[in-house]
Amino acid sequence: MTTEPGRGTRFRVIVPESEPGVRPAPIRTVDERPTQLVDLPRRVIVLDDEAAVGDAVVALLQAHGVDAQAVRTEHDANLALNLARQSGCPFDALMCDFRLVDGIDGLDAALRLQSRGPVPLPVLLVTGETSPERLQRVHEPGVSVLFKPTTGPALLQALAALRA
Repeated sequence: MTTEPGRGTRFRVIVPESEPGVRPAPIRTVDERPTQLVDLPRRVIVLDDEAAVGDAVVALLQAHGVDAQAVRTEHDANLALNLARQSGCPFDALMCDFRLVDGIDGLDAALRLQSRGPVPLPVLLVTGETSPERLQRVHEPGVSVLFKPTTGPALLQALAALRA
């Protein structure tokens, strides 16, 4: 485990190999779709500079019937939002990571994107921030905030709350 103040923590998990020919028992999966989340946004744009994170969130949302698209930069998000509006299928919500590549502030990016449309786009800001000063700033503009680490059901609940 390594920790960089202001950047986050990186973990490494080592899983032992099983013996050749030995297969673990299949895991029975349960449909985790919470029935109370019938009011999820129809279309969500996910702004996260980490491809794996954006793709995982999109997969989760699509598994719950949400049309989602991941973008890596504010510029790409702006293009996608404009294209969606022009095609008559605008996004219903923006989910944005607080810390983007090269020190770009995700809150500032989200607020700029939110204000560009004819109707303000609901924003869910996702952060692992712990600095009290920065957390105060996150709460000032009144955007919804989800703190890391989080779970799929918590993320879905936070997105559903944007529609309330």
